[in-house]
Amino acid sequence: GFQTTHIVTAQLGLNLPAYSEEAKRFRFWQEFESRAAALPGVESVAAVSELPLNGEHNDSSFYIDGHTYAPSEFDDANFREVSNNYFGTMRIPLLSGRGFTTQDTANSPGVVIVNEAFARQYFQDQNPIGKHLRLASASKPDIQIIGVVGDIHHESLSESRAPEMYVPFSQDPTGQMHIVVRAGANPENLAAALKEIVISIDKDESLSDFETLEAIREASIAQPRFSTQLLGAFAALALMLAAVGLYGLMAYS
Repeated sequence: GFQTTHIVTAQLGLNLPAYSEEAKRFRFWQEFESRAAALPGVESVAAVSELPLNGEHNDSSFYIDGHTYAPSEFDDANFREVSNNYFGTMRIPLLSGRGFTTQDTANSPGVVIVNEAFARQYFQDQNPIGKHLRLASASKPDIQIIGVVGDIHHESLSESRAPEMYVPFSQDPTGQMHIVVRAGANPENLAAALKEIVISIDKDESLSDFETLEAIREASIAQPRFSTQLLGAFAALALMLAAVGLYGLMAYS
């Protein structure tokens, strides 16, 4: 559901006492994004609260306007905060509606983009664009669906693609984020330059956990790949033993 080539990722955790205000967190991200995008070879820069295939999970309960719920009933879906360039950087296709823009700010109406699985599960044959959701916990509890993007494998490549909601980082800036940088070639060589940008903005902050997205994907399938290889080795051994036994029986006969 997304493209892993030519992408390097890193984790940025802002010091919350210093960045307790959402406006400060967003200004830090804006400054970092503009400087990182100007680096030679960089195609696009984005941020996401939970990185796919990285073992991270976050969900949120919500209510769909016009739907009837029992007192203890609610709907639930995976929840992500993303920057405006996230879908383009990850090559996640926009299927309908629009993406996030600079017009989606803390002072504008709340917006959300959902994936195809979300639209299929909660709206079936209806067009979800323009529908309103009420989140149980968010800076903007009333949000409008403005777009639908393609499904991705977030938990693992073996699990089915789950319903997901994406809200713009400008309206719900988190202090913990994953930086996603797409470069033309050798994106891992950008680590030093990206670290320097963070330090130049605030010497008390730093980037950590540099990895390519391809390496994260490979790590996510390492265990099932090992199990498959082990099963294949035992199957080959069983075949060899069966062949030896059959040969011995035929020779004896």
